[in-house]
Parts: sequence; C-alpha cells; structure tokens
Amino acid sequence: MSWYRGLLVLMLAAYCGAVSAQEWKSLEAWNVGMTAGTTGIGAEVSMPVARNVQVRLGRVYMPRFEKTMNFGVEVGKGEHAANSQYYMENIRGFMRNFIGYDMKDNIDMVGRPRFGNAKLLVDWMPFRDKRWHVTAGVYIGGRTIATAKNKMEDMPTLMGVNMYNDLYKKGAAREPMFTAEGVSVGIPDHFVNAMLVYYGEMAISLGEFKHDIVATEDVYWDYDYYEYGTNELVHAKGDLRCAKGEVLYHEGEAYRMTPSADNTVEAKMKVNAIRPYFGGGFSGRLMKGSNINIGVEAGVMMWGGSPSVVTNDGIDLVKDLRNVRGKVGDYVKLIKGIKAFPVIELKLYLPLTPPKEGR
Repeated sequence: MSWYRGLLVLMLAAYCGAVSAQEWKSLEAWNVGMTAGTTGIGAEVSMPVARNVQVRLGRVYMPRFEKTMNFGVEVGKGEHAANSQYYMENIRGFMRNFIGYDMKDNIDMVGRPRFGNAKLLVDWMPFRDKRWHVTAGVYIGGRTIATAKNKMEDMPTLMGVNMYNDLYKKGAAREPMFTAEGVSVGIPDHFVNAMLVYYGEMAISLGEFKHDIVATEDVYWDYDYYEYGTNELVHAKGDLRCAKGEVLYHEGEAYRMTPSADNTVEAKMKVNAIRPYFGGGFSGRLMKGSNINIGVEAGVMMWGGSPSVVTNDGIDLVKDLRNVRGKVGDYVKLIKGIKAFPVIELKLYLPLTPPKEGR
C-alpha cells in the first residue's frame, strides 16, 4: 500500500522541520536497529525529541509460511443430506465418464500470512532508570493479513464442481448438455432426475448462518427452473431472485461455498488498516563499553475487534456463520477470540553516529 508509505514520509518530513530549530544536535543520538518477534522481522530508526521522549520509525514483515486446511465437497439437500457420500460416488462416476477425471470429495486450502506493517511509535522514559520506557503509536498495513486458497492440484476437482453445477442448471432448464454442429447431446434422464430430486448443486459445506444475510445488490436467477415432474416454469432466467435490501439467506440455512468462475476457492483474513499500539520495554548496552544495545518490547496491537475471514462469495466465516466444521471451525473459534495482536520483539541496535568525545 503506497498511501501509508507516503503518510510516514510526510510525518517524518514534518518532524524534521520541527527539530531543525534544535540545530540537529539530536542527530548524534540516532539509532538504527533490527527487530524480530511476533510481528515478524524488520528494521527501525529512533531519535530523541525531548529529554525523556524518542520517536521510532520502522517496518516489519512476517516471513512466508503455509498451513493446510481440508474442506469436504458435498451434494445432497434437505432430508437427503445424510446420503451425501452415496450421491457423491454416483456423481464422481458420471463425471469420470464425462470429463475423464476422478474428482476428489475434498480439497486442501493453503493459508499464508501477508502481515507487513510500517510503524510510528513514541517512547516515554518516565523513570529514574532511563532504560525502561512506555510506548504508544500506530502500526499501519494492508487490511488483508492472511489468505487461504486451494492447492493447484485441486483445481480439476473445483472445475468438476463448476461443470456439474452447470449440468444441474441445464437439467433444471430442460436444456441439452451441449450442442455441436446442430446436434444436441442431452443429459441422461435418470441423472437429471437424480440431480433435481436428491443431489442439488455441489458445494463445500462449512456451517450455517447465525443471522439473516441481506443482499447488497439485486440478485437474478441465472437459469430457468421447471418444477420436477411437470412442465411448469418456476422461475425464468433473468428474473429477480432477491432485491437489494431483502434477505438473501435466512438464519439457520446451511452455507455452501461454491468455486468462483476461475475454478478456485479463497478466503481472506481482514483487519483495520490503522492499528493503534500500546506497550513498553527495556533496553541497555550489550556489554560494558560497547555501543551495541539490546532491548525487549511487549505490548498489544489493536486491530478493531475480531478479524473477518471473507470467502470468495462474500460470506464472513467469523461474523456470519455458526457451527463451522472441522479444522476450519477450530481456526474460526481461535480468530474470533483474538481482539488484539500480542507484540513481543527483541531488538539489536547501535548508534547511527558515534558519540563525540566529552559527551
């Protein structure tokens, strides 16, 4: 995010203008250091602005690592959901013959952090021992601090999910599987009947809505649907399904995530871009006679309540769902309980310019 880098440059420029009246004597006390801790690794510079106050500017970045989470792909609706595994076997057999690929009934999503922050902190040394300080300031970074996306090897399964759902819509609309050179190839009647009566659409079942979800824009049907066993058109493609401001999903309904048009599923963990910080720490010389200093910092970064975990179709797993399944549910419970981020850092730094003789 270039805007917060620009903000830091402006604040530093304003500060430099303010201290110019002090004839830059404090330049002799600038320190540069490396940091490592829960926020990642980084660098910072510090400079005193008053007898007991110093300002620190820095940048921290969380090294990349991965965590794999597993999701089940399911079909089955209403009272038939208990037979989901049997239905999946039937669908996998049909799709194996149709696309020549054996679909899996689960996929892996890989979580990766994207946690980088600029920081502007003010240290106050109110005690007789100036090695101790209390700190207030802000961390500034991108709103998305982690992502989770399916593994590349699972894309054929997700493509199969989208292809099956397309077949479902064509079966509901009494349309052929495809038409080539004027010749139409239909979906077998027994498979159409099974899709419409038992299977429903294929999706990744995660949990259920804990409150009504209101449509943020008008939603339209993207296929015709005829009542099973009759020729009665229930709704037509392009008809309004849910007007903006009306309830799109009701409390207690199952949430079933479907892949995006590019055959992927994704979730993003989001927090506020500006994150206030409060803490304190201790610093001192590494050894007697050395210019190298070490320090430790501890505090909390406030990111505005529980983070959001938003899927590719706009549902927040933390705030919109309950009874989230499996390992994903464990992570959601953990995330929900973390209202702020604990900061623990170790620092190693040294003066940017050595102190003059007699000082």
